[in-house]
Amino acid sequence: FAATPEPPKEVAVSGDHVFVADGPGGLRMFDVSDPTTPYEVGSFATPYEANSVAVAEGYAYVGGGLDSGVLAVDVSTPGAPSEVSYSVFGGKGVAISAGYVFTVGEDPWWWSGRGLLVLRACPLFSDGFESGDTSAWNITSP
Repeated sequence: FAATPEPPKEVAVSGDHVFVADGPGGLRMFDVSDPTTPYEVGSFATPYEANSVAVAEGYAYVGGGLDSGVLAVDVSTPGAPSEVSYSVFGGKGVAISAGYVFTVGEDPWWWSGRGLLVLRACPLFSDGFESGDTSAWNITSP
């Protein structure tokens, strides 16, 4: 058993690590290499309440609610997470598949939309490093 300061909202697993959307507590990372003694290895304060999380290829995508957006966090080293990018779109629920981040939301008046949003996941460049350029996020219509 590993306690969290806030009531956890959602969990994602990648390898020996569990990622918990911990509401106002942000994102928390736990080492579960020995499932009988899980322990926290890192945390990341989000600019909004963390309600959903999905993890793929060293990135955690954290959503907060209908119009909070989606935050991409580099968790390749779970003890030292860092923000990579932020999309103002979506945020209620997050899923990842085939290089895309799927989320739903009700967004700002200038977008005039609600429903499913499809974002391109944070791409790595040929040198293996993330650009840190938020323009890497594209919105596509299914």
